[in-house]
Amino acid sequence: MTKLRELEKRLREEPDNLGLRVMVAGAMREVGRQADAVELYRSVAVAYRDQGRSQQAIAVCRSILEIAPEDVRCHDLLATLVAS
Repeated sequence: MTKLRELEKRLREEPDNLGLRVMVAGAMREVGRQADAVELYRSVAVAYRDQGRSQQAIAVCRSILEIAPEDVRCHDLLATLVAS
């Protein structure tokens, strides 16, 4: 849990750091905070999409679906990314 707290503190200092967001989401997943991890991963996927980085967004969507295979919002985002 200490690792997660440290990462969350860093994220508060660097909220736009997408790599750090992915690390925090992974740490959340490890400690059982699945819903929080999904939301954080989703924010990264959307940011990548908005930056035109479709492949990275698709990879993050796949991470979401490992945690929440029925996540409709992720399926919609993934379908949009694959179609573009």
